[in-house]
Amino acid sequence: MTETVDRSDASLARDAALGDGLAFEVLLHRHGPALHRYAVRMCATPADAEDVAQETFVAAWCGLGRWDGRASVKTWLFAIAARKVADSGRRRRAVPIDDRLLEPIASEDGRPDEHARE
Repeated sequence: MTETVDRSDASLARDAALGDGLAFEVLLHRHGPALHRYAVRMCATPADAEDVAQETFVAAWCGLGRWDGRASVKTWLFAIAARKVADSGRRRRAVPIDDRLLEPIASEDGRPDEHARE
């Protein structure tokens, strides 16, 4: 394990892409805390941040074969995290509005549109 921990991110990512779970685990321990802090800053809730961090590493594990080495592993992971943060924001459920806002505006002459213009 010690020799795995001392290896570069690029070397670990190449081996993880070939299915080396231990190499991927080292990357997770190396970059997970910073990714989690990023997610906490960027997400609306701690639960969303946990989901983003987890989804980032799932996506990274599935996409390691596409990492081409042009960017550092850390940069690549944070790019995935940024996309997951955006996805999280899009998935956020609509907040219910007060039902009173849906009630028609009553006016004396029966024309709510005229009342709204006042």
